[in-house]
Amino acid sequence: MPSSPYPVVSSIRRTRRRLLAVVALTTLTASPAVPTALAATQTAAAVDAPFSSRMTARWQPYTDPAGVTWAARSTTLGTVRSSTALEGKDIIGTTRDALYQYSAVGVTGYALPVPHDGSYRVRLHMAEGWWSGPGRRVFDVHAEGVLAAAGVDIFHSVGKGAAHEVTFVVAVDDGRLDIDFVARADLPVVGAIEVDEVPPPEVPAVTEPEATPPPSSAPTSSSPAPTTDVSAPDATPPAPTEDHDPSGTRPPSVEPSPPTGSTPPPEAPATEEIPRDPEVVQETFAMRMTASPTDLVDSAGHVWRRRGPALGSSKYNTNLVGKDVAGTEDDALYQRSVVGPKGMLVPVPAAADYRVRLLFAEGYWTRPGQRVVDLRAEGVTVADDVDPVAAAGPRTAHDVVFETRVEDGMLTIQFVNEVDQALVAGIEVVSTDPAAATGLPLASLIPHADSSEFRRDVRSAPVAGNSAAAVARLLTAIDAGKGWNAGVNAYEYNSAFYRATPQTPRRRVRFYDCQGKGYTPSGLYDGPAYFVDVPIPDDAVPATGTDAQLGIYDPTSDRLWEFWVTRRSADGEWKACWGGRVDGVSTSHGAFPPPYGVSASGLAMAGGVVSIQEAARGEIDHALYLTVTEAQRELFSYPANRTDGRSDGPDLLREGQRMRLDPSIDVTALGLTPFGEMVARAAQTYGFIVSDLAGHPAIATEAGRQDERRTGLNPWDVLLGGPSYDALAKFPWERVEVLPVDHGSPDADR
Repeated sequence: MPSSPYPVVSSIRRTRRRLLAVVALTTLTASPAVPTALAATQTAAAVDAPFSSRMTARWQPYTDPAGVTWAARSTTLGTVRSSTALEGKDIIGTTRDALYQYSAVGVTGYALPVPHDGSYRVRLHMAEGWWSGPGRRVFDVHAEGVLAAAGVDIFHSVGKGAAHEVTFVVAVDDGRLDIDFVARADLPVVGAIEVDEVPPPEVPAVTEPEATPPPSSAPTSSSPAPTTDVSAPDATPPAPTEDHDPSGTRPPSVEPSPPTGSTPPPEAPATEEIPRDPEVVQETFAMRMTASPTDLVDSAGHVWRRRGPALGSSKYNTNLVGKDVAGTEDDALYQRSVVGPKGMLVPVPAAADYRVRLLFAEGYWTRPGQRVVDLRAEGVTVADDVDPVAAAGPRTAHDVVFETRVEDGMLTIQFVNEVDQALVAGIEVVSTDPAAATGLPLASLIPHADSSEFRRDVRSAPVAGNSAAAVARLLTAIDAGKGWNAGVNAYEYNSAFYRATPQTPRRRVRFYDCQGKGYTPSGLYDGPAYFVDVPIPDDAVPATGTDAQLGIYDPTSDRLWEFWVTRRSADGEWKACWGGRVDGVSTSHGAFPPPYGVSASGLAMAGGVVSIQEAARGEIDHALYLTVTEAQRELFSYPANRTDGRSDGPDLLREGQRMRLDPSIDVTALGLTPFGEMVARAAQTYGFIVSDLAGHPAIATEAGRQDERRTGLNPWDVLLGGPSYDALAKFPWERVEVLPVDHGSPDADR
């Protein structure tokens, strides 16, 4: 079961004024929404009309489902080579499949005459149709001579056959937009290019208050955009990063004078500025979270949780720490902000109406128009052109408040960057709807019995005699001689998971002999009949990757099905190479009857992967499914009931063997990402279970493809806080302890 950590580091160097902002780097997945701004391919007839250009890699013009025409391919792409590998195939993550099915291969550049000097937003559309692993096609993109996107690796970001979009804003001052593609591995590919002129922001000048001068590190208005905080080894972030100050103490606040000058423009109609004195309401649900490293209590007595994966970024701006924030009594809520979140995800208990408050305070820019974002909630734009400096002034609290209805159990907020990146200090979600008083539902994919091995508390378990030597081998595999982190299989080789209802269609899954057995194994259609009467939703899609796992839990019958190498034919028939069923899941110990199931150890994959709900809540209450690169041949450890281990030698782990993170470690002091800290806490209490072999040690998550198709946002683009290969950065694997073989077996005391 191969894993795919790929340590290409994205970097942006704003060494020239032309590159104004890179609003979404190589992990931006194309939204299914189609452009509606201009139907014409190029529009510049009226002086006031923004210029727009759309070009496909096809040799003939293309009209998309919204009626927008894309011009035929330009010879300025520097290549006549094409790829039709995806022609006629469904492209994941978009309704405009034709834009991605045909690609220009070996692209070297693109030149587009533009009618005005100014800023232009560029969107490059692409899909990987050839390679089936990361690192096989990697390239950089330069705009007007400046690096705009580094290490573009389509497969690493979204997998094969999925829409991927690279977006940036660039300034043009010579009448022609020039884009260059520089290959690192194989040849650059592009399916379509769209360019839209960005009108200058029409905001009034704001005079800064004399009582609160800008910090000494603040840039002048001509300085390059500073707040893209990327993990490049040769890049120096211009703004301070999180200092992990454990105190969280709020300095005495002052009440400075508001900015003088022209009156700022009003917010969009869907939003409001809330008063500083909180309104007293009878809350049936409330979630409050800030970018602070510690919990906070506001002046109204509300507890704000410390930052978690729900905030959408593991990069922080701390320019306001230790400084007074105007317009609020709760300075500490606004002094730290997450940098560049694509969105935020908040689990909610029921279909109900919710009031959302997003907290902003600009700690770097000092003038209007230097940071502007749009806000979307549940797929609907709720605020356009949010500019905290224009609305309130620098270093001043500014809240955007709106109401929205959530029907699917997860409030989805998206940030659409117009200028620079979003900088958000916190979020408050409140409901007074009686329907929201029910409490949050189950977060794990399946209910875990008290007897489940995934719920065993291992904090006081003994340590194996060869623990140190076994961990040393694991560390070598993780580092791989390249300084890599352990992987997080969030985009491929994970578990596509669905919950069935009484209305879910029941299907017969056809056996697909991908291993060349030459016969149909028993148990699939006779006896327990694991491949018969399977509830598979109409919209189900297997996980990305050659393993193509698919899992379904039916609460009514308390049954779990998992399938391996799963396919759906054009006529709707499902087939799988292997799989199985667990009956009585809520009382099961967590394994399939041998030799069934999708993992080589026989353990239920759904028992140990990180669910979307768990990550959004910031808490995992079970052991973690871990893949390793080597395991002992033929020998396995409880709770596994088989193995695909094929290695010989001393101090090898066995499939089924457990490990834990040293329970004495203070994981909040390690500098982990919020996702990594959540994993560390679970690893201390419940540990890891070696479950399968892979190309790199990794944990796995619930697949996000289903959510992405519904919302246009892959939840892991938010919950990992950055690239998947950085999600477990600084994880202390050297402090992991291996437990004895067969720990917890029925022959031992529980």
